[in-house]
Amino acid sequence: RWVIRLSDSKITYTMQEMIAITKLSRRTLYIYLKKEYLVGMKFGNDWRFTQKQIDDFFEKMEKRKL
Repeated sequence: RWVIRLSDSKITYTMQEMIAITKLSRRTLYIYLKKEYLVGMKFGNDWRFTQKQIDDFFEKMEKRKL
């Protein structure tokens, strides 16, 4: 598993890990990023997501019933 440690308490997840966590396709995640349902950080061509961003995304999904 590839992670970037921004600090001792900040672990980020890759797009591939987000696909596994959410069980959504890459295309769907890109659509959610564009619509700002999902927030992430882009490093070059790669996206990274913190645990808080993932938790917030699941909360939004629950509220919107995506």
